[in-house]
Amino acid sequence: MKTIFHRLGLAALSLIAAGGYSLGRAEEPRIPVKIQWDYQGVPPGMKLYEILPGDWRTWKTEVVASRAEIPAGREIKSATVWPRPGGDHTKAVLVYQNRTRETVYFFASPHVAEPVEYTLGLKFKCLCTNDVYQVFPGHYWYRVVELWLAQNYAGKYINIRHSLVAVQKEDGSPDSADGATADPTVASRR
Repeated sequence: MKTIFHRLGLAALSLIAAGGYSLGRAEEPRIPVKIQWDYQGVPPGMKLYEILPGDWRTWKTEVVASRAEIPAGREIKSATVWPRPGGDHTKAVLVYQNRTRETVYFFASPHVAEPVEYTLGLKFKCLCTNDVYQVFPGHYWYRVVELWLAQNYAGKYINIRHSLVAVQKEDGSPDSADGATADPTVASRR
């Protein structure tokens, strides 16, 4: 019996030496990152979706008439993504549908991530970029966002909250005199 275990041990060592098996660290666990929203004068409606396969540029932002024009797959119901520290950058799509009869103008205040002790190593390319967005009645606004956790990320979870704040057309729409861009989806405040 001792010979069988000895041979099995030698076979296992041979397999490891040949590169067929690893005794290294287990794969890093995925970390839950929940995306949340507060609405100040903006009708609620921001949702998070899986991104469709393809080469979608981070921060791509458009207003479209149909949901079918958005590079989004299934809605992420819990608004929680599960990136792996040091892993690939996680992309998703934010989608806001304007169900009102008026054009909606809003901006996103800088996000708050909590607990703060878990923010070291977090990078989120989102929508709080000092821009005013506009969404025509019955249209969809979308933005490709990207989240990444550093290899040495030490957190167990993180919650990221944005406040979407309504503004008037005069505060940043393309018709105002404060330096608006040619892109009808973004009225820059820079």
